[in-house]
Amino acid sequence: MVHGRMLAGNINNWTKFFRQAFGQSKPGGWLEMNEFESKFYLGNDQESVQLNMLVKVFNDASAKFAMRDAGFEDVEDPNLRDLGEIVHRAALESVESYILALGSRILEKKAESIGDIVKTTKNELNNDEYCLYVHAHCICGRRPKYN
Repeated sequence: MVHGRMLAGNINNWTKFFRQAFGQSKPGGWLEMNEFESKFYLGNDQESVQLNMLVKVFNDASAKFAMRDAGFEDVEDPNLRDLGEIVHRAALESVESYILALGSRILEKKAESIGDIVKTTKNELNNDEYCLYVHAHCICGRRPKYN
């Protein structure tokens, strides 16, 4: 099995990535990818302008999956899971690097100008009035047995 987790925003050529994973797997072998959906859901019907802006940047800038194009079959997304405190900690720890990477590489902004976005985003993530949750996706695909 080939496994990848939370690579969105880090892979600039998904088709190439999946073709390489396909080449490393044995016939009948599986590729499993775990990604968090780049969207925050507010459980108390409040909206966050900052988080919605960040979601738009992630959705516009992140690569789309191309597992089928690489040759995998039985591609599926079997489960959605609501996650809690672990996701909150992971978001706080990773949000700066994601924003800096997307802002500087894709949007071509200077790192210094991105600092306010990082600070505001972390404040939004720590807002106790929000009941934030995200959906996590586990996507699996199997290499055909006949190769």
